[in-house]
This record gives sequence, structure tokens and C-alpha cells, in this order.
Amino acid sequence: MAQDASGSYRLKVEGNHEEEVCEVALVESSDPECAEIDKENYLRKSARVGLTKDNGISSDSRLASPLGFVAMERLPECTEVLRKLEFTSSGLV
Repeated sequence: MAQDASGSYRLKVEGNHEEEVCEVALVESSDPECAEIDKENYLRKSARVGLTKDNGISSDSRLASPLGFVAMERLPECTEVLRKLEFTSSGLV
């Protein structure tokens, strides 16, 4: 399965899979400059998507929580953004 131009993946599921989930995990990046998987314990390594139609969601679309790779080099503006969000190198302030 490959991503589209927006970086999204689509997987068509037919029928109702009441007891099943789809688990999405990072495996390999196509960009060598942004290919590291962050190993911090607080980060999710995968996202689960329920496949049932019987869960009260009227739409047929289901979304996984965002996952992403880490860039090898920090962008110069990151320090200021993290400061505004009250993050430090050791986590939240």
C-alpha cells in the first residue's frame, strides 16, 4: 500500500468486522532525512482503527491517530515553537 500526494493512505474494507481492528504502524520512510522512529515511551508506536459499522459513527470513514517519523536535523524554528508550547528538552515544563 502506498500513500497519495497528501501523505494519506486509504484502505477499503467491505462488510462489517465487528470484532476486528486495523492496526497502523510506522515501518519505513521514503525520505532518508526524515526516517527515524522516535523511541520515547510516551509516544504511540501504532494506531488502531475499529472496523465495525455498529459503533454509532454515521460516516463510513475511520481515521487513525497521527504517526510520523523524526527528521534527522531539527529545523531552526523548532526551539521557539517548543518554548511557546512550554516544552523543554526533558519534556513539559
